[in-house]
Amino acid sequence: MDNSKTVAYISSEYALSDDLPIFAGGLGVLAADYFLEARKSAIPFYFVGLLYHHGFIEDWPEGVLDPTKSALKLLKDENDELVLVDIDIFERPLLAKVWIKEEGNAHLLLLDLNTTANEQESREITAQLYGPDQKNMLAQQLVLGLGSVKLLNRLGIKPAIFHLNEGHTSFTILALVTDYLEENPNATLAEALSATKQKVVATKHTILHSSGIFFDRQQFDSLLTKYLARHKLNADEIYKLGNNYTDPANFSTNALLLNNCVRGSCVSGVHCAFEIGVHPNSTLIPVTNGVYKERWQDQKWQETKLDDLPDEKFSQIHQDNKSAAFKFLGLNLDPNYLTVVWSRRLAQYKRPLLIFSDLERLNRLVNDSSKPVQIIISGVAHRKDKEGQEIVAKINEIVAKPEFSKRIVYLPHYGLTLTKNLINCADLWLNNPEMGKEACGTSGMKAGLNGALEFTVPDGWAAEVDWTNIGWSLPDENAAENIYKILETEIVPCFYDLKPDWIARMRKTIALVENHYTTKRMMEDYLRQLYFPTN
Repeated sequence: MDNSKTVAYISSEYALSDDLPIFAGGLGVLAADYFLEARKSAIPFYFVGLLYHHGFIEDWPEGVLDPTKSALKLLKDENDELVLVDIDIFERPLLAKVWIKEEGNAHLLLLDLNTTANEQESREITAQLYGPDQKNMLAQQLVLGLGSVKLLNRLGIKPAIFHLNEGHTSFTILALVTDYLEENPNATLAEALSATKQKVVATKHTILHSSGIFFDRQQFDSLLTKYLARHKLNADEIYKLGNNYTDPANFSTNALLLNNCVRGSCVSGVHCAFEIGVHPNSTLIPVTNGVYKERWQDQKWQETKLDDLPDEKFSQIHQDNKSAAFKFLGLNLDPNYLTVVWSRRLAQYKRPLLIFSDLERLNRLVNDSSKPVQIIISGVAHRKDKEGQEIVAKINEIVAKPEFSKRIVYLPHYGLTLTKNLINCADLWLNNPEMGKEACGTSGMKAGLNGALEFTVPDGWAAEVDWTNIGWSLPDENAAENIYKILETEIVPCFYDLKPDWIARMRKTIALVENHYTTKRMMEDYLRQLYFPTN
């Protein structure tokens, strides 16, 4: 086949459906949105990942996932025999079966070690996403990186570009280098790196350390010694490729990724600025994330020419969607009241408790006799995150108070169906992380597609928008005071007293996201700036 424009997209997560919980959060949602967009592309895309047969460690009970519920099928060869990919990391056999989903020009391929061809120890490598320990996470990333290239080779696919997401995928570079040296036995490692670098691009989704993993030389050797020896690679030289920026004694998967790609992107302009603040030599370029409109915008909005819709009917669509979402979620809330939604992972830097910083003031706000406010908080904290678990306990304590129990709801879940309903619940989407740590914030885009107005710190994508007469910007300085002040003096009066203005803002918000923050625009940026730049 002609591989001159073929793209391989490697990701550790894909959030296609709640029936296939092989995702922990936004990284997987973005990857799945991109897959859906790629179906309409003029060039072939191959999305490669792992099938974690018990799903995400937090969200799935005991039992094995059934990918057929998400329209995947096992990959077979021309003789109708199961395709098994030999991934030669260890001395013991490591064979992966492959689940496939093909739509248009998008091909999703998931490597699955849960086969009787493997020993139980090998099968457990891909049992749970990011679990249960550091050694297993490293083994997963080796399987993903080395296995992706092995699989594509097996299928006769030689992509022009490998798009690697986060450090989780960085060992794809090692596989490409190995291939190059086997095809060019007289080449040096430097020559192999230079050649393979031209086809590798990267996206870094956060400045947080947790976006990649770090390990020492002993951990590195315990899993890679045999592989490197078989392929005549010098372990010292390979280890240096991933030297951590601040601690050269340790190996960083993000360092391996960013040191060995021809071009790299961050996920918003602000994200790039903060990257340079942390890593002054950063050469990442901004490509702001987007969302797949057809997936996240309610069908009623898509079927209607909004510019021609009178305000009354426009408002009624939102009101109907809001009522239906309340009913689906079992919420005893009033659809006529201003409803504020905060939904994301319950991590400290996202400041989920900011809206609770003054309970007396909050009490007056939510229980105002003529202009009440309802609040929905939704999200989970990793069970190993002590601070996150303390946040959950604090929220439960607050919402149980008599003065808040009828106005504030906490939904301790995460999932795609829940998200689709929450973005319909929202009149106002609240986003208040510590500045510089949001990176992008695509949840606000999803809500915006459905007419929710934004109340957000100027971080991530929100920093790229002048929110005057569209939404409200929350100053990071003195945020605890400003969150109440702006609600009391601007947002609540606008919702209850200036309905035409509120509806005008809804129209502008929908148009803003549709025109600038979809995966269609994101893919165009990737093609022009990352994959095939013309200059």
